[in-house]
Amino acid sequence: MQNRLTRVAIGLVLVGLLEFLRVGAAGTPAKSEPPQLSPTAPNESLSPRSPSSRTDALFEENVAFWAPDPSGTTEILSAVWGQNDEFVVVGSNGTILHYDGTLWQPMNSGTTVDLQGVWGHSLTDIFAVGPDGTIIRHSGSAWLQMQTPTTEFLRGVWGTSPSDVFVTGTRGTIIHYDGIHWQSMESNNPNRLYDIWGSSNTDIFVVGHLATVLHFDGSTWTTMDSGARTTLWGVWGDSTGYVFAVGGGGVIVRYDGSDWSQMISGTTETLLRVWGTSTDNVFAVGGNGTILQYDGSAWRATNSGTSHTLKDVYGTSETTILAVGENGTILRYFGDDVPVFLQDFRVNALPDAASIVWQISGDAQVRGFRIHKRWPDGTLSSIPSPTTLIHPTQRTYLDDNLTVGGVYHYALAIHALDGFATRSPWIGVAIPLYPLILHQNAPNPFNPETRVEFFLPVRSSVNLAVFEVSGRHVVTLINEVLPAGHHFVDWNGRNATGHPVATGVYICRLRAGKSQLSTKMTLAK
Repeated sequence: MQNRLTRVAIGLVLVGLLEFLRVGAAGTPAKSEPPQLSPTAPNESLSPRSPSSRTDALFEENVAFWAPDPSGTTEILSAVWGQNDEFVVVGSNGTILHYDGTLWQPMNSGTTVDLQGVWGHSLTDIFAVGPDGTIIRHSGSAWLQMQTPTTEFLRGVWGTSPSDVFVTGTRGTIIHYDGIHWQSMESNNPNRLYDIWGSSNTDIFVVGHLATVLHFDGSTWTTMDSGARTTLWGVWGDSTGYVFAVGGGGVIVRYDGSDWSQMISGTTETLLRVWGTSTDNVFAVGGNGTILQYDGSAWRATNSGTSHTLKDVYGTSETTILAVGENGTILRYFGDDVPVFLQDFRVNALPDAASIVWQISGDAQVRGFRIHKRWPDGTLSSIPSPTTLIHPTQRTYLDDNLTVGGVYHYALAIHALDGFATRSPWIGVAIPLYPLILHQNAPNPFNPETRVEFFLPVRSSVNLAVFEVSGRHVVTLINEVLPAGHHFVDWNGRNATGHPVATGVYICRLRAGKSQLSTKMTLAK
């Protein structure tokens, strides 16, 4: 029975993914007023049905998936650490982001180096490391630079308390903080050391270049033979007897307390970090958006929804897990929260809108959908309204009722024919604050007509006019207040009196508020 349900779930996931790719290939979904259905029944609830009221097997099983969280940055995010519902992420150019349980906000790190690792004992005592011996510490009010005995590139950080912290780096560097000073330790290994984890300060593992594995017993670092033949990038364990290390070519090795043995990962992608909640719930992340999950018996690939390299994975519970990586990528894990009939739910940021795409099982009998929206100030609203539903055949919606630069959150409510409703997890999206854009006219050269397109980041008073290269005014194409977004206008090569202009080069000038842009257009007869 379990195998049959597994096959069904996998099949439905593939159907959802294919539909998502089909919609993406077709371009941005067109917005239209969704067909409005009958008002919501008074007894509809946004919580799953009680077991006694479940009549469809699709409501009894759950599916887990990863969904993007808006970070507000395109920097490389290298490491993540958290406590309870709060997280700290570090990355390139001194990037540090803090998640307070609702939104991601940048922090002032006081540095521009590419931060590589982060670890904390509490939310008021956090360490981050990077190149040139950089170690910064946050004590609850600000990030401050610490003095270290090295200028090596530091990558890994882990500790048992604020006065017992270990950091790894290039050329076999390991330094220890005792609460007062950082001091160098003798690693007995010259290789680059990448990651560190321990069960206590007398049982610590370090991995690195050329399959390096070091173990610290409280007094001495000794080299272990992991059996791997490639660089190991990440290490994590649940206890002394269960330690996982991951590396190049999809290599995963496990230590059982006496020996290291190689595991079958099912991938050849480089795996960069590993973390888990227990030995039968472990995650590994790496190149090309790879996320693997170990259930105690085998490693299985999960759909991350991205092709960006993922650099780290960390969680504070079985259902509060993040993966971070290139291009500001932050993925949040939703496990056992979503009924299996919801196969895909994504929100994509556009220059001036949010594209909402979902896919459900073909067997799910629904009366319609409603999108719940949380505005940047926390206000809640419903799309299309609190009393109407989106048609059951619709799978996309384009929300352009928003402001660029804001962070919005969406949840999809699926209303069943029997009167019950189930809501998806919330997914956030940051609408980028794009600049004023004046595109090159097309065609160019032209005869006799051309199109001018431009983008307004905010509602503006717009003047779009054509001039001769001498500065003499030819014609005004637009002179009005326009909303934020994309706009275009066609010019027929005539002046303000309606007469054709001569062959030559003309200047198209766009004024929007206090900003001004221009481009050259060539009329060829």
